[in-house]
Amino acid sequence: MQLKILSAFFIFCGSYLPLSIILLIKDFDEVALSDDICWGYFSGERTCYIPFSNPFLSFGAVAFCLSCLLLSLWILSRIRCKHEVKVVEVKHVPMDLMNYVLPYLVAFISIEYSESKEFLGYLVFLMWLFWITYKTGRAILNPVLAVFNWKLYEVSYVLGDNGAKRTGVMLSNSEVIPTEYVNHNKVQDVMIVRREQ
Repeated sequence: MQLKILSAFFIFCGSYLPLSIILLIKDFDEVALSDDICWGYFSGERTCYIPFSNPFLSFGAVAFCLSCLLLSLWILSRIRCKHEVKVVEVKHVPMDLMNYVLPYLVAFISIEYSESKEFLGYLVFLMWLFWITYKTGRAILNPVLAVFNWKLYEVSYVLGDNGAKRTGVMLSNSEVIPTEYVNHNKVQDVMIVRREQ
């Protein structure tokens, strides 16, 4: 099954929810910490302000990435695992964190919403990273899914009892054990194993 580019894009963006929260924190106006609490905000007083330099961008990015993460979990819950294989060997593999961590390192260096040219360049960098991820068939691998008990495995498996031994990559929301039969569906080059918990 080929992952549609829009679904892949949502999964990719959902993986950067922590980055959007970091940028939200960087956008906070620390001068506001010395101000008194503005209780008049709820009564419609215009002397109050939102203590962020770019509140629509910063909160919008968090809301978008959170929506994408929830959509990613929904997409995974909709995948029908209908092909059975017998797992022969299993090796747990950490998600590809280097490609995932690199944008965080760049964000800590100098990226802010108020620097429009740098931020636009950063968006181009993220889009390029998405395109590479999509074209390599690994768009479904969202490292944030580890928080929701999804793990990546390298497996050797056979189709049926007498099939030839093959190797592949498996993403599962539960422990995969050698010699067990699992139902999966292949999304790009990744076997998805989803079990109700």
